[in-house]
Amino acid sequence: MNATKAVNQRSNPSSPATSRRSFLGRAGALGTVGAVPLAGLFGVANKALGQNAAGIPASDVAILQFLAAAELLECDRWQQYCELAMNNPGYREALRRIDESLPDYICGDFEDECSHANLINVFLRSIGAQPVNLDIFRTLPSSTARGAQQIGRLTSLANLTVDTISRCRPRRP
Repeated sequence: MNATKAVNQRSNPSSPATSRRSFLGRAGALGTVGAVPLAGLFGVANKALGQNAAGIPASDVAILQFLAAAELLECDRWQQYCELAMNNPGYREALRRIDESLPDYICGDFEDECSHANLINVFLRSIGAQPVNLDIFRTLPSSTARGAQQIGRLTSLANLTVDTISRCRPRRP
């Protein structure tokens, strides 16, 4: 494909050659822009192709919703580590023995993961898609370690086992 044709296809979101990879690449690049009116970058709706009002295929919306859910889970987990790093003197000191900046690094990761989830959800709203909210699943207890807030959690630091056996058995014909 020549360079002119590639540029024209990238600048024309309704082009059939616009791939999921280029869409996700553009969406990722927009994370650095922040306040750009995101929905306007994707052109006109095309219901016949299974796209929403912003011209984004439902399959791409589903990928973004999955990513938002993953970021919310990461946010919840890093929040717990941050709480302990800031509010549990023994844990904080142990982290500092490894690296003086480790408590701050952990809290930075917490903020980053929450920011990623928020960015994806803002984008989903901007294109008229359903954002992801996992609050109804905040049913796990908090750690009983000193410094942990006693609130409902999505993840548990005390039990890191995931049961994949009972839900992932192959179907037999």
